[in-house]
Amino acid sequence: MVTCCTFNCVNNFIMRNCVPGRSIHLSRFEVNLKENEKEIKKLRQEVNDMQFRSNELLSENNQFSSNENFNIIKNLEQQVDSLREELKYETVLRSRIEEELSCAVSELRFYRTSTVADIAHQEKSEIESRCENFTINFLNEMRAQIYSNLSSFTQQNIPQLNLKKVRYNELIGFGKLRETANEFKRELIEICRRGESAIKSLGELRHKYSILQKQYNGSNQLTEDALHKVAELISLSQTLTNERDDAIQSRENAENELLQLQLVIDKLTEESGQRTREEIDKIEKKANENIENLLSELHHMEKCRLYISIYLERCQLAIQLEFHKTNNLGHHINDINSECKSALNANTAPGDLKPDCQLDTFRKRAIHAESLCDELKLRLETECNNKEKLVASKQMEIEQLNEKNKFLAERFEYTELQRQKKENHYNKQSEVLFNSELQLNSLKQQLEAVQKSAQVQITSIKQSMKMQEVEYKLKIETLEKVNKLTDENWRNLLNKQQILTSQWRKEAEELANQLEEQTSAFKTEIEKYQRK
Repeated sequence: MVTCCTFNCVNNFIMRNCVPGRSIHLSRFEVNLKENEKEIKKLRQEVNDMQFRSNELLSENNQFSSNENFNIIKNLEQQVDSLREELKYETVLRSRIEEELSCAVSELRFYRTSTVADIAHQEKSEIESRCENFTINFLNEMRAQIYSNLSSFTQQNIPQLNLKKVRYNELIGFGKLRETANEFKRELIEICRRGESAIKSLGELRHKYSILQKQYNGSNQLTEDALHKVAELISLSQTLTNERDDAIQSRENAENELLQLQLVIDKLTEESGQRTREEIDKIEKKANENIENLLSELHHMEKCRLYISIYLERCQLAIQLEFHKTNNLGHHINDINSECKSALNANTAPGDLKPDCQLDTFRKRAIHAESLCDELKLRLETECNNKEKLVASKQMEIEQLNEKNKFLAERFEYTELQRQKKENHYNKQSEVLFNSELQLNSLKQQLEAVQKSAQVQITSIKQSMKMQEVEYKLKIETLEKVNKLTDENWRNLLNKQQILTSQWRKEAEELANQLEEQTSAFKTEIEKYQRK
């Protein structure tokens, strides 16, 4: 039972480690650790149960005679020794599992820093070595168990046969011949039954051996499947390496394109900056020239306005003077008219037409002066309106030019910010590319180191595999020879036991016949004595 459980434990461990996968994580191995610890606890519980059963068998066998108890104690001691050996084997197996787990942790580290092809090759070699070690250990265990069962069977039967012979010799000297003969027959029947049970146990052992052989064949099939999967993994690793090389090539092409685009962008930014600066300088020059022209025009317009205002003031003064003159003339004319009227009224004469002509001329002059004043006022108003319109239009142009200057300044600031952002982005990309190049160089160095170490390990593993193959072949040959010898010994023992049982049966039948003859003779003698 313990060996079957150990077989299942190791088989489960091998199957778990044979699962193909590119990324084997530490959590999986921790789960395997916990499961293996649970299985070890189960095995310990089974060993305790076996010890409890052995103790029960000891207590039951204490009911027999002293010689039988001695033999039973020997057998139990042998069983306890075998159990101790199994416990030692379980401890060794546990230490082996712990070593395998530590190896698994180291393998994880190896998997993180190695390629898929190296991982597949290592898994293939590990699976082969584990399967071979397991099969050899299992065959050794089965042979040891068969030898122990044979030794226990022989040690159980030989002292019993000696006891039977001693009892037979004792029976010859005692008087209760019929009872001793019946007991001897019963013991012979028990011996035959035990021989049949031994034969059955041999058949069971052979059946177990066939089952184990089937399991071994199944494990070989599993190893072949694992090797097939490893080959598939190797092909996948090759495809992945090709894809990785393609990805690296595409990445290099993309990096080259990025560099070219970066150079083009830098050139375009420089050209756009130069163009914008030239345009801004031209616009600033034009704006400054326009502003200077406008300022000169404004200064000229102010001069004209001052001149016009002075001229208008002079015109107003002249108009006022003319107006005063006209008023004075009007008053004077009115006075003259009144005087003339009075004079006419007083003395009317035909030669007095000159004053009327003078009055007409004065009136015409006054009307002409008023018309001139009106024209001058209209001119002043039109010139003022025109000057105001010119000033407003020039102010609008100045405001538009100021807005254009602000817009150009904002655009220049925006272009400067964009240029700074692009420079920062380019610097970051250059840093990232530099770091990636450093990482690639470090990874290349690590890959070269790993490849060198892997090549050294592969050569050493190949040499060790060759040595192990030679050793395993020698061991298998020796084991086959030992199996042949053990089979022959078993057959010889069975033939000898069958011959002995047939001889004992014949002797028992002869003894029974002799006893019956002696009893019949004793009966006849007793009847004779009774008749006498």
